[in-house]
Amino acid sequence: LDLCRLLARAKGAEPLARLLEWAFLDGSKLALQGVDSEGWTNLAWQQADRVSSILVLFSRADIVVRSDLSKGSTLQVLLNVIDRGHAALPARLRKPYLKVLQSLRHLASDTAALEPLQRAGACRILVPQLDIEPRPHPRHHAPDAQQQRHPDRDVEAFARAVQSQAMFTLYKLCKVSKERREQAARAGIVPHAQRLAGGNTSLKQLAVPMLCDLVHAGGDARAELWRHGAVKTFLVLLEQTAWQQISLNALATWVTTEASPTFLEEELVKPDCVEAVVDCVDLSDTKSMAGLLAPLLKLLSRDKLNKVYAHTKLCSGLLLRMEHPEAVVRKSILEVIQSLYAASDDPRAFIMAHDMISEVERLVSEDESRLVQEQGKLLLKAM
Repeated sequence: LDLCRLLARAKGAEPLARLLEWAFLDGSKLALQGVDSEGWTNLAWQQADRVSSILVLFSRADIVVRSDLSKGSTLQVLLNVIDRGHAALPARLRKPYLKVLQSLRHLASDTAALEPLQRAGACRILVPQLDIEPRPHPRHHAPDAQQQRHPDRDVEAFARAVQSQAMFTLYKLCKVSKERREQAARAGIVPHAQRLAGGNTSLKQLAVPMLCDLVHAGGDARAELWRHGAVKTFLVLLEQTAWQQISLNALATWVTTEASPTFLEEELVKPDCVEAVVDCVDLSDTKSMAGLLAPLLKLLSRDKLNKVYAHTKLCSGLLLRMEHPEAVVRKSILEVIQSLYAASDDPRAFIMAHDMISEVERLVSEDESRLVQEQGKLLLKAM
């Protein structure tokens, strides 16, 4: 680390990055020529490994060292190395390539480096690295001798490692910035995030929140979500307890934020969509239920959706949850029921079907919470 500080004071990060870029270019040429022997011809591969190791140290050092690494010109060179892609990369350059990605990942943990990474085009360059079966880059060279002897060995593991490093960096970049989410969406992150959200790897923990956050980003991001059928992705996630709340909230935010939500409303009133939402609420456990009511109320704020859900088993399921231990949850349940009642085409039939008056009167007289009592009285008054 002391050496890194000395190099940083001498503004050494950019020369190191340019040396690394040369090492990748020259190392790829050696692979193209089929050079695979010990000696001076391996200098480029050795330099790539050593320089990339130093850059990882830079990315994990103190703020002075990281600030030298996070200069725009330096980041641009490093991202140019990544932009070469990992498909058909010579085997001897895989480890240095991962180290470059690792240094960018560590750097993205520093809030001061996020803006420089954005200006250098990090989202545009990193999103294609999520492709587990990437297409060869036009500048790619032929595989080296080691790859020719073992064409499939470790290739998948390397691609998954690249995907993991790129995803962690993108997650940190997009977490606090709507603008960077929009950039990632335009770069094509949606189908990659959908694939990861549908899998069982650790990257699902990043992909699902990222998909949901894209709803809050802007029009371009929501357009990409729609183009790739993200509504169905969110409906599938509603079946998984860990993701119910943020998935339902994503759908509710989407339909209430969209300037012209007709197309989305038409999708959400389809029988399979309605059933998925109702089952999500009906089958949720006590802990999950507390987080579902706010997004459900937001969803029902759309008149078209409210009218459809008023004629489902949603109200019956909610009445069964009035024994919930938290008063604020019981109050929210009554708010949802009142919203459904207001949207009913036949209020009298709605009351009779659920025996509403006697049920709410019982709650008002027996519930110990003043919050629940007051909300119950408002519902009785409405009926």
